Amino acid sequence: MEYKVTDEVMSVVPIDEILDTWESGDAEMMGMTLPQMLDHKRGDDHYPKLVETLKTEGWTKGVGCVSWINGVKVLSDGHHRLAAAIDLGQKYVPVRSGLAEADSGSWGQVKTAQSWL
Repeated sequence: MEYKVTDEVMSVVPIDEILDTWESGDAEMMGMTLPQMLDHKRGDDHYPKLVETLKTEGWTKGVGCVSWINGVKVLSDGHHRLAAAIDLGQKYVPVRSGLAEADSGSWGQVKTAQSWL
């Protein structure tokens, strides 16, 4: 798949790696695993439109990742996009590293991983 991402993409990461090794701060705060959080996000009203947009227009913004000093990677933004990519059968997603965007829910107050240390 071609990635037409408008912001800087640091890497393209296998979805299986994200599901197997990354954490999700939002999911943990709600007592969920990352896969459970993705299922929860699929129930949001705008999710079907997002899936269709990703299918027809491709990626315009990668998912966000904050890497901690101990090497743990946390999905900080893009839960809906990750779920949509899985539902569309994609194997990889574009990832922006080290930055939590203002629209990323509870992570919105964080500018870099350093803010949490």
